[in-house]
Amino acid sequence: MTQTTMPVLQGLFLGAGASCEVGLPLVWEVTKELKAWLTAEKLRSLNEGWRKQGGGHPDAVIADVAKVLARPEVHYEALLGV
Repeated sequence: MTQTTMPVLQGLFLGAGASCEVGLPLVWEVTKELKAWLTAEKLRSLNEGWRKQGGGHPDAVIADVAKVLARPEVHYEALLGV
C-alpha cells in the first residue's frame, strides 16, 4: 500500500491593518465620509427621487435609517449588517 501525499495548504489572513498600510481608509474614516455625505435631508431627497421612479421607501423607514446614521457609535459595517 502506498502513502498518499496530501497537498500543503497555506492561507494568509489580512485584517484592517493591512488595508491601512496600502492607503485604504479604516471603518471609522469611511463612516465619517458616509455620514457627512448621507445626511437625513439627503436621504429624504434621494427617497423622493426613488419614489418618482416607482420605488422608494416609507417615510418611517427613512426616519429610522436617519436616526441610526446619527448615532455616533454606529459605523457603516454595523449599519449594513456585515
